[in-house]
Amino acid sequence: IVQVRINKWVLLSFCLPHKAHQIHNRGLIIEPETIDKCVQRLRPYHGILLMVNPNDLLASIPLDGSPALLRLIKLYSPLKSLQTLAIDAGLTLTQAFQLTGHLVYWAKATVIYPLCEGNVYVVAPGANVHIDSPLVDEFAKEFPGLCLLQVSGTDNTNFDVY
Repeated sequence: IVQVRINKWVLLSFCLPHKAHQIHNRGLIIEPETIDKCVQRLRPYHGILLMVNPNDLLASIPLDGSPALLRLIKLYSPLKSLQTLAIDAGLTLTQAFQLTGHLVYWAKATVIYPLCEGNVYVVAPGANVHIDSPLVDEFAKEFPGLCLLQVSGTDNTNFDVY
């Protein structure tokens, strides 16, 4: 991701998605065409998962940034479908799809099925969630009183994966 100011005034931003996505997943190559195909296949029941803290993302948007994008991020929840998010933000579904595509392109979000209380989720086998992982500390800061290892079930070496 490149950001340049022209004449100390106009902000010009440029993204190479195949590079930007490697920030979160080393070795993962995502071509722009793949993102375009993903956006074309979006459905109202899909949701988004931000790959960065929503407050950090809001702070990174320029003052003249899209008000629709700001509303979408402020009202974001991984529990909401794109249809619900669009309604909450006062957007058309098409706008929500376009903004989702923008966030995915810039490696700020990924498309998911909204999280649901009745679903069972599994920690990826290669996830960095050991006792000395920086994620354990980050999780504790984000969710005081909870322990990542206990919540994810990885504090026990004998747990079932379904």
